[in-house]
Amino acid sequence: MKKAVLSLSGGMDSSSLLLHLLANGYEVTALGFDYGQKHKIELERATELVKYINDGYDSEAEVPYQRVNKFDILEDGQKSCDILGLDFNEVYKRTNTSYKPMLLRTYNPSNFDQITETWFSDFKSAASVERIEAFIKLGRPDPVAYAYTMDNGDIIPVPWKVAKAHVEKVLSDYKK
Repeated sequence: MKKAVLSLSGGMDSSSLLLHLLANGYEVTALGFDYGQKHKIELERATELVKYINDGYDSEAEVPYQRVNKFDILEDGQKSCDILGLDFNEVYKRTNTSYKPMLLRTYNPSNFDQITETWFSDFKSAASVERIEAFIKLGRPDPVAYAYTMDNGDIIPVPWKVAKAHVEKVLSDYKK
C-alpha cells in the first residue's frame, strides 16, 4: 500500500485531498498544526472530519490539485466520497474555507450554563466566493452554514440561496 502524509487544515482543499488519497488506496497520516492561528475552527473541522471517516492514514508526496481550480477539487472530492461510501454533505459541512469564520453562542433561557456554539462562514470574502462558485457549478448547495456580521457585531445566519445569490451577482459583475 502506498503511504502519504497530509497537512490537513480543515479547509475544502486539504479535506478533498484526504478523500482523494484514501479513494486511491493510500494509507494516509493526516497532520494539523496549531500555530496560534485566528481560525481555530479549521483544526476543529479537521478533527471532526477525521473522526467521521474514523481512520488514520499515511502518505507519499502527491499534489494532484496544483494546477486546478476549486470546482475541479470539489468534483474530485465528490467522486472520492462516492468511492469511499461517505456522505458528501457530512464531509463538506466539516470543512472550512472562510478566512472570516464567525462563532455564534446561544444560551438556553432556562439554564444559562448551557451554551450552544455554532460556527458560520462568511460568504463575501474571496475564498468563500470561490468555494461557493464551485458548489454552484457542481449543482449542489454548500452544507456549510453561512452568515454575515452586522455593524453592531450581531451574527445573522443566512440560507444557502442568499449566499448563492450574492456570489452569482459578484460573478456577473466581474464579467461586465
